[in-house]
This record gives sequence, structure tokens and C-alpha cells, in this order.
Amino acid sequence: MGAVLLGWGMTLGCNAEPEMEVVPVSGTVQLDGKPVEGVSITLLPQSNGMRAAGFGTTDSNGQYTLQAGPEIEGVPPGNYRVLFSKMAMPDGSPIPPDAMAADVGAVNVLPEKYNSVEFSGVTLTVPPPNAEATNFELSSSGR
Repeated sequence: MGAVLLGWGMTLGCNAEPEMEVVPVSGTVQLDGKPVEGVSITLLPQSNGMRAAGFGTTDSNGQYTLQAGPEIEGVPPGNYRVLFSKMAMPDGSPIPPDAMAADVGAVNVLPEKYNSVEFSGVTLTVPPPNAEATNFELSSSGR
């Protein structure tokens, strides 16, 4: 019986889902008109039928490129809620490179509304087959 189950499992593995369609999405994140480094961006699908989401992190110029997975640049077309967070030490200084955020008491230095599914209010529509650069302007007042 074990051999039958093993064979059945291998058959399922061979029938993997086809590659998902992804659209390149990039742009900048600014806070109060200035590019901000180290912002984590998370896309949450607005439709329950979509399983994939997206993520990215801004560089020193506030620029980001979204990914659907570790080696999948781009995200599936759809409508998303966008969340933003930037972890730093409680005094606002960067987290030491060899430390984990949770271990050093790091906090999100962006207004909490930007990391809330209920209150963010930031959305993104990714149209097939291409998306234009998407820039996000955040405010330290949270408005």
C-alpha cells in the first residue's frame, strides 16, 4: 500500500499548476515627499479567488520592484490592498545588520494605518499585460 501512495503522490507532483501570469510592477515610495529606504510593501488580494500576493522592499532611493515569490518578479494581474511598514530601533535608528527585528525590540516607524488591512486605504490595480510605474506617497501624519 505504501508504494501505491508514493506513486500517487508523485503523479500529483507532476501535475503542478501552470506558471502564473505576472506583470512587472515597480515605482517609488515617498514619505512626506522624500524617498524612503527599507519600506516593506505587501500586496493582499482583494478577491478571495486569488491565492498569490506580492511583496517588495525599497532601496536607498525609495525604489521597489514587486515579486510574487522569491524567484518570481512581478505580480498576478488583479486588485490589491497595499500595506507598508518600516522596522527600526525604538529611537528610529536602523536595526543592526546582524540582528533580528523581534530580538531588538524594533518598531514600525511608519504611521500604523499604513500597515492595517482595515485602515490603509491604499490600493493598487495591476492590469494585464503591463503596468506603469506606481509611485506611493505616504504622509507621516497618516493622512
